[in-house]
Amino acid sequence: MKKITFTLLFTALFGLAINAQVVEPVQRSIIIKRTASWCPNCGTWGWSMFESLIEEVEGPAGILLAAHYSGSLMNQAAADITNNFGGFSQPRFYLNGVDQNVTSSNWQSKKDDIKGAVETLYANTAPVAALGVNAYYFADTGELTFETKTNIYQDVTGKFYLALYLVENDVVGPQSGQGNDAVHQRLIQESLFGSSFGEVLAEGTFVAGATFENTFTTTRPDFMDHNYEVVAILWQEMSDGTFGIINGLRITEFDPTVSGVEQIPAREATLRVLPTPAAGQASVELVLAQSGHQVQLELVDLSGRVIRRFSEGFLPEGTHRFDISKAEAGGAGQYFIRLEMENKVRVMPLIFQ
Repeated sequence: MKKITFTLLFTALFGLAINAQVVEPVQRSIIIKRTASWCPNCGTWGWSMFESLIEEVEGPAGILLAAHYSGSLMNQAAADITNNFGGFSQPRFYLNGVDQNVTSSNWQSKKDDIKGAVETLYANTAPVAALGVNAYYFADTGELTFETKTNIYQDVTGKFYLALYLVENDVVGPQSGQGNDAVHQRLIQESLFGSSFGEVLAEGTFVAGATFENTFTTTRPDFMDHNYEVVAILWQEMSDGTFGIINGLRITEFDPTVSGVEQIPAREATLRVLPTPAAGQASVELVLAQSGHQVQLELVDLSGRVIRRFSEGFLPEGTHRFDISKAEAGGAGQYFIRLEMENKVRVMPLIFQ
């Protein structure tokens, strides 16, 4: 299971500090599946379509969401979003709010059409606006904090909303056509702030170069117990009361910033902990781009106490895997894997249930 991770702000342990938000001036696309747990087609060709979109379209250019407007997985945000786009029946697939008229007989070609459109928009379209988000999780309080930055790239007039959606993966639940234990991906679970379309970001006429910065905070003690991610969508309220998609951003990476200490860039080393949460045993995977670096890799608890040192010294380039059991760690709870290399640091969370 791929566990979503967020920038962890845990000052007492690592002295982490806030990053400046990075806003890429690119047009990302939002693909939303209107679905319901009782819908047979949603679990047959609609299921295959969505899985193919995740595999082939999701990435820097495309964001996938499943909106259950009815059935056992329904919630208000998902229902409001699908109602906003109009249409009837299910499944329906919307690309940036436009129904793609996908059917059982054309879904494979439509998938290719959507993929091409998403790639073209990303490569060739200058966005009206784009988003940058830093997301922090405070392990001791269960607090989630989002610092957002919205850059305007074209002169524009209107009323704009910013929404942050809690999206869950690996949700086991019923789906007609798949059975009672289907594993659902990219489920919209709720709008974290404001209405189903978020909170008002700005209203009026804005020239290119305008910037808006906001901070949103909520408490989610069970956050690390689920495979969550967050999707940010910038909406514009239209004259008829509906909402149009301006741009979006998928927040999936744990990327800590350590005060006074430079982070280890991904081009030098990557660090993963799988799975997390873990029931009995977890693996720490360290990939070094080159040899010759002094490496210190250790497991620490919330107080900063070193429980186990996996490596201290020089390691060759390539993949290095270290296993750790719940018993070795000291039982169920929150821990951290800390990598230090050439006075640079990277930190990843580890949870034993």
